[in-house]
Amino acid sequence: MLTIEDILRDLERYCDFPDPENIIDDNDIITEGNYRNIISIPLRNATCCFQGEPFSVEAGASKICIVFDNLPFVIKIPLMGRHSYDYINGDTMHLRGSCYYIPESKRTSSCYYFSQTRVDSNELFSDEDWNYCDHEEYISDLAIEEGLADFFAKEECIGYINNYPIYKQEKVEVYASSNFRNKPSSKDTYSLLDDIITSGPTYLDVPFCDLDEDREWLAQALEYHGEEQFMKFLDFIERTDINDLHSGNMGYIGNRPVLLDYSGFWN
Repeated sequence: MLTIEDILRDLERYCDFPDPENIIDDNDIITEGNYRNIISIPLRNATCCFQGEPFSVEAGASKICIVFDNLPFVIKIPLMGRHSYDYINGDTMHLRGSCYYIPESKRTSSCYYFSQTRVDSNELFSDEDWNYCDHEEYISDLAIEEGLADFFAKEECIGYINNYPIYKQEKVEVYASSNFRNKPSSKDTYSLLDDIITSGPTYLDVPFCDLDEDREWLAQALEYHGEEQFMKFLDFIERTDINDLHSGNMGYIGNRPVLLDYSGFWN
């Protein structure tokens, strides 16, 4: 049986994690542009990595996720920054435009820059403001304290490799590709949800990227957790300023609707 200790040992053996406390230049940080060379390819090329347990490596804008086919958890690794370009728009030089949106003809110098979870940090966030997993762990712990743990896939730090933090999170069936997505809730639930959306908290338009697309999951969450807990959950989202909630960041553990990516994202 593959253990957490086995996973950490193989990550340390095969991946060259930079020391976050000893960054010399932009090339020393793990970004969405270079994580494959640092993590994905070395793991794929390793002999009998993770004791032969099948796995895939996926990445978003702020985290890498190692998904094991047969284990009830995933490994999350925070990215340290984003690949970007300085660029020309008319006669004006702009800095740090995302590499995905800048035409090659307008690109000048290329660089990486550090992520940060907030432009203006407050008491909700740690000093490691580049670390979205750290913030997710904080949200997970806070949800437990407030009796809302069932809405979130639990996340925790499991160790460090060269001072680089590694996290574990409960495995979730993602809403975007789940059969539960087509499981209808009761008419009464939809009616109540519509009342909440239309006459309730207007901030629902902010964290949920597409209320039409997310409506089925929201109805299922309302039906599963009950109206009182559901309203506390919406209040929690507002107070903790969670955003970027879409069909790829929500899902199910069993038949329980949960969020799996709840750090939010700030460019």
